[in-house]
Amino acid sequence: MSCRNRRSGSMARPGINKKMNMSFPTHNCPATMQVLFRRLGVRQITLLAVIWTVFITMLLAMTACNTAPTPIPSPTKDIVTMRMTALLVGELVMTDGCLRVNSIHSGTSYLLVWPPEYTGKVSIERDTVQIVDRGQTVVWHIGEIVCLGGGGGKSIEHLDERLRPELPLPANCPGPYWVVGSVATSVEASEESAVPSSATPLPTNTPAPTPSPTETPVSQQPIGADITFPFALGNTWVYSGTIYTGFSPTEIFTATYVVTESVAALQSHPPYTIVRIHREQSPSPIPLDDDWWSAESLTASEDYWYIVEDATVYRLREEPDWGAIPASIVSGAGEIELVFPLKVGQRWYLYEKMQELHPDYDVDSMLRRVVQQGAIKTPAATFEKCFQMTDIVGGHTSEMWFCPGVGIVARKADHSGTPMGMHEFLMRYRVQ
Repeated sequence: MSCRNRRSGSMARPGINKKMNMSFPTHNCPATMQVLFRRLGVRQITLLAVIWTVFITMLLAMTACNTAPTPIPSPTKDIVTMRMTALLVGELVMTDGCLRVNSIHSGTSYLLVWPPEYTGKVSIERDTVQIVDRGQTVVWHIGEIVCLGGGGGKSIEHLDERLRPELPLPANCPGPYWVVGSVATSVEASEESAVPSSATPLPTNTPAPTPSPTETPVSQQPIGADITFPFALGNTWVYSGTIYTGFSPTEIFTATYVVTESVAALQSHPPYTIVRIHREQSPSPIPLDDDWWSAESLTASEDYWYIVEDATVYRLREEPDWGAIPASIVSGAGEIELVFPLKVGQRWYLYEKMQELHPDYDVDSMLRRVVQQGAIKTPAATFEKCFQMTDIVGGHTSEMWFCPGVGIVARKADHSGTPMGMHEFLMRYRVQ
């Protein structure tokens, strides 16, 4: 900031004394002063000039000391809210008086810690947690599946002061910690939501699937009482996903994303019903310091196909030949996803060629097993009477949960060697 010299109007730099011009040119003086100069001798003029110079200098110095300096306004301090934006989905629990969320993706139990902006906005009474977030009140209940933004870690001492909670934390509430960045309403649903009539509603801005010009939508569901996969046109499932990879168990890079799958088209080609599924994948916000994952690597838009033959559901990664779909092409190119009716103890190879080579199921690779029937809790709901299936392919142990009338509600794949894999859980759905 600059200031002005009051005498000359010129600019002066703060903190630097500018030498002032104290000469008196006669052409600038009044006439009476010019007469006085002519009558006085040179000595007298010189003496008077010295006296006047000293007097004026002292006068200016006194004036400067008595004049209040122009105040410099203090800079306005910007109030910035800092929030972490990773995603945590898990069961809300109370352990030893400590509020925690057990991740349904990793199984890690995170202690919830609240940044300063939540001071006075979080209250806990019995099994109810009430949070005021951005002017909205959110209510959680112990035992529910909740979704919240933020960031996890083993320590919080290194955090920016805008994120760091009040320390110290209770000694009986150990980490790892989850610094809350935002909260969403709990996604627990009643048991009735496991049936199509009570499906969790989807946002109104969910894009409607567009059939391919070469396909003709037909019946809303493949014929067959045993087929309990809801293939009606427009049915939609939204999943929360986590992908991870690394070089060792102590160095793992994780990212989250959201997947929307929709029945985009149905084609009747007796004895098959062909179902085209459109899959859209988009990343959750990626931290600025994350140099491993990118939005491009977590974004995808693709199709895959289910082909239903009697009670068997094949899955194809590439579009089938619409002119002719003989059983040999279906069996050779498509994985056998499901064989209805499902029951515990059932097993089949993902490819029929494997079944021909190993009729006694003496090889575990590519062998899918129905290992149990029971309940599974996801962000969308707690579903009952669902089937858990497992298989091993290429060093990956995969797990899938199928719920009759709903579809696939969870799927996981974890590599047995190098740490890498993915987990996806149903967040909401719409079926008919």
